[in-house]
Amino acid sequence: MRDGRIVDTVDVGDADTGTIVSLMLGDTARAAERPPERNVDRDGTPLLSVRGLAVPPKVLDVSFDLHAGEVLGIGGLMGSGRTEVLRALAGFDPAAHGTISVEGREIAHPSAAVMKRLGIGMTPEDRKDEGVVPLLGVDENLVLSKFSTVSSGPTVRPGRVRKAAERLIERLSIATASARTPIVNLSGGNQQKAVIGRWLHAGSRILLLDEPTRGVDVQAKAEIYRLVRELADGGAAIVFVSGELEELPLVCDRVLTLREGRVAAELTGADLTTDSVLSAAMAA
Repeated sequence: MRDGRIVDTVDVGDADTGTIVSLMLGDTARAAERPPERNVDRDGTPLLSVRGLAVPPKVLDVSFDLHAGEVLGIGGLMGSGRTEVLRALAGFDPAAHGTISVEGREIAHPSAAVMKRLGIGMTPEDRKDEGVVPLLGVDENLVLSKFSTVSSGPTVRPGRVRKAAERLIERLSIATASARTPIVNLSGGNQQKAVIGRWLHAGSRILLLDEPTRGVDVQAKAEIYRLVRELADGGAAIVFVSGELEELPLVCDRVLTLREGRVAAELTGADLTTDSVLSAAMAA
């Protein structure tokens, strides 16, 4: 089924994964293929630079650079430290060791408030409990990250909220009856778009996406992949974390694989395949 209709019926013997996914995606089937390799300028100062980051016990030594226009994937098996890295970068959890620099400037005390002001936004792994405020409208969820642009002094202006939300709803193709629809009524994929849109409203240049496709259907995944790459084309720098290692080559320009708290491999170009990501994650 697709869009509320039966699009085909196939015999079990002919129902391989590729066929089923193609039928489910329809016109978006191409999004499930490896996108063309993009040219990312890595000669200039990185937007984000991490050296020797340690958040024991799971993260022991992680270093990398992230440039404008780049989608950097971080993969690894459960417990490899993926989420812990993002939470430290966003200022939610303090690092025991290491440095974090934004545009070449080392951040002495990377708290959540400081990192937000520097243009870093993070979408959480648990969208339901940490990403959305269920009974608030889509509009209110979208502007939570920055009230100053929709306010006059201490007063939030509903008209400004509506206009800001409608721009993001159109830009991100969020399927909703209206901007005021409670976000809990949206599909998982559209909720995730709204969570990402919240940081676009804040003007974030560095987006840390923790499991952005968890709990969404295959078509919504393809739409999120496309959205992430469009944002990178516009100059954003994105870290895309996923435990579904097979999706990383579909959206990322480069992938770091974590194992036992350290970077086990860095994969780019022709070396960036599902097999290589999985092998790096599992190698003894």
